[in-house]
Amino acid sequence: VPGNLVPNASYEANVTGWTAGPNTTVVWLANGVDGVGQAVVTATASGQVKLTSSTFAVTAALDYRSAVSLKPANIRTGRLIRTWSTGATATSPDFTLPAGVWTRVPAFISTAPTGATTMSVAVQIDGMGAGESIDVDAWDAREYHG
Repeated sequence: VPGNLVPNASYEANVTGWTAGPNTTVVWLANGVDGVGQAVVTATASGQVKLTSSTFAVTAALDYRSAVSLKPANIRTGRLIRTWSTGATATSPDFTLPAGVWTRVPAFISTAPTGATTMSVAVQIDGMGAGESIDVDAWDAREYHG
């Protein structure tokens, strides 16, 4: 995606640069919604899962938008989270995902705080069952000029 700042945004060959949070594993699988690969995030126990990108450069005081495509096995609720180099975070409104279909999460826009030089993006999904997976693909984060 031209202008996309997220490293390894469509998981074309692997999940390098992505970190699984607590209660979470991540593996690569062929046949994503955008390109040849996708990440598959699995809950190791019942509860919440989280997948976070490596950091990438941003400019303080500029607006950024992020989006991602997700495909859960069951109806699930989640959110996108940005973490800036300053330690500040920005969290999207919660969204609900239908079961079994790829859904593009609505773009989430926020402003990089004063002093921010990098950020990471993450998706957090609630209510996962032990062993339950969600497919993740086609991240996009870029400057937003309204």
